[in-house]
Order: sequence, then C-alpha cells, then structure tokens
Amino acid sequence: MIMRLTHNAGFHKGSLLLAVLPIVLAMQPRPLQDRLSQVSSREGSAPSKPEMPPQDITCPNTVQGLKKLFKNGSKSTIYELVGDYKDYVLKAAEVNNKNQMELNIYNFVKSRYMIPVEAHAIGKNGKQLMLMRKVENGSLYDYVTKKPNHLTEDEARPLMACLIQGLYAMHANNIIHGDPKPDNILMIDDCTAAAWCDFEHSARFEGANGEVAEKDIPEGSPGFYSPELAQLVEGGVTRASDLFCLGKIFYFMLHGVSPIPKLTTLLQFVAGIHKVQDIIGEHVSPAAADLITRLVALEINDRIGMDETIDESYNTLQSYL
Repeated sequence: MIMRLTHNAGFHKGSLLLAVLPIVLAMQPRPLQDRLSQVSSREGSAPSKPEMPPQDITCPNTVQGLKKLFKNGSKSTIYELVGDYKDYVLKAAEVNNKNQMELNIYNFVKSRYMIPVEAHAIGKNGKQLMLMRKVENGSLYDYVTKKPNHLTEDEARPLMACLIQGLYAMHANNIIHGDPKPDNILMIDDCTAAAWCDFEHSARFEGANGEVAEKDIPEGSPGFYSPELAQLVEGGVTRASDLFCLGKIFYFMLHGVSPIPKLTTLLQFVAGIHKVQDIIGEHVSPAAADLITRLVALEINDRIGMDETIDESYNTLQSYL
C-alpha cells in the first residue's frame, strides 16, 4: 500500500526523505534498516580484487593490449581490456586534485551502490589509471530510453532506493556527487539495481551549512543543474544540490525525459514560469509526485534533506510501514 504524506510542522526534513522511502522501497521484505545499511560488497561472496595489469598493457599511449576505446569523456578516457582483464575497463585521467578526490571516494566511501575501483596506479605516461569491473548493462539513461515510453513505478522504486542509499553513503562522508545524472548511473545485478559512477565532479563540503568551497564547486551538466549550481539563486552548493538532481532523475525514470532539460528551462523554473508539479504525468501516483516536487524545490531549505542518521529515523518510519 502506498500512502500520501502530509505536512507536519514537527517533522524534520531529514526524517521526511527517509519517511518517503516506503514509497521507494515498496514494502521490500527485508527490514528497512537493513536495506539502508552501508555495505561494501554485493550480496554473496565478493570476487577477489585483481592486481593492476602490466604497464605495457595499461599505458594508453602504446594502446597495446587495449581492445578498444570504450568511452571518451571530458575529463578522462575509458578503455576496454583483453585477455585476463576482459572483464575490466581502465580509466585514464590526468593526475590532479579532482582525480585524487575521485580515488579517495573509491577508497573510503563504501556502498554497494557505488561502482568501486579495484586497483589503481600511475602509468608510464603519467596518467592516473583506475581499474574497474566492466558493467555490461549500460547506464540508467540507456535503460530508460530503450523502453517504449518510460519505467513504471514498480520498476523505478528499487532503483531509486539504490540511488538514495549511494548518496547517503557519500553525504555521510561529507562528499557530494556533484554531477548526478542518468549517464552517471550504471545498471547492475541484471538491471534490478543501480550504482553511482563517475566522481570527477565530486567535492567535499564543510562547515555548519555544509557548503562546498567556491574553488571546488563542480561544473555539473546543464540538463541536470541545480539552481544554486547555475548561480541563479542565493546559497552555496550543498548536499541539497545532489537531492535536487535526484528528484529530476526520478522524474526522468517515470517520464523518459528530464523535467528541466536545459538552462533556459531552468531560468523559467527559477522565474516561476515552468513548474515541475504541473508537468508530472497523470500516470504518476500522488505519493511519487509528492516525492518529486519536494526534491525538486527551488529553495534549498524547502528540499527534503538526509541530515538524520538511519538509526534516529528508523523509529519515525515505523508508523509508515
């Protein structure tokens, strides 16, 4: 049974996001507290971690041993490997503070819903090399756009639960993803789950307001900007910026398009001309529509937060189960 949440003046915003998780989890049989626990490996026995391939294989300048160019991004290049490493891809990027942050995330933030780096090294060409397992199912963007229309709520809920858990692990370690979008989410476990990837734009936040330092503000992607990232509203970039994008991702799952696909639409949204609640389809349940609109709120303080810990919020959730 799905319930519509109502406003409650005494209800903390951090609890609110976790309170809507019954909508997302759709009464999963496992206890909610267990579903939200941060775990470092997928269910079952974790595969042993490989060592880095020999340097003559991992040096992209030679291209020897690299099967093909897998993805050429703005900040890095990803290669598919052959032979004993055919189940892996190799990410090559310049050595800088951003890539060091990406490595720190892979090393210290553990969640089953984040694609891990299995090994890393500095290559002969001076590139930072990161070895990751190949994911055959593609991105969330590919998965949704290949459907005739969009995902059903039954299909979207477990994926949304995965994304919330992955973000929770990052935010608990004072890190924002910085560029949450369907292209940066990979489908895992035969497309029954989803995991975050590509942390090139991630940044650390500090202080009472949890703002990212101006020098570390991520570039983001225009189709999934938050208003503050585009500097269209007052306030710095915080974990709430990730949550704004999460709301747009949930909308994308249920409609097949972004609710705010470009900067001009974001300008209309800030001006009050373009309202997300007015374009949510009739096929979307009131509870899911409520979750989207509370995530995609213009003002940072009006967005659902993830400030409370799982243990503190679990008792609040009992009344919703």
